[in-house]
Amino acid sequence: FFEKGLGTEQDLVKAYMMYDLSTGIGREAKHELAKKMPEEQIEEAIALSWQWQLAHGVVRPSSDGYRYQPDVSDREPISLTSD
Repeated sequence: FFEKGLGTEQDLVKAYMMYDLSTGIGREAKHELAKKMPEEQIEEAIALSWQWQLAHGVVRPSSDGYRYQPDVSDREPISLTSD
């Protein structure tokens, strides 16, 4: 919807982010979309995807997105279960 502007304004950054969150399902579409985007927009989309994942306790970044993610090696691991 975001890629084509169906029912909303066209937003390639949000479209890429949603494809990234969909993991394998949107992989091909994400790569095709990336051909239309400058590197800065891809970086922004991956960062938004990463932020969404952290906020929702779901961490499954795409392997091609790792280079855009912040260094978190000095942070405590996130618990995905309630204590």
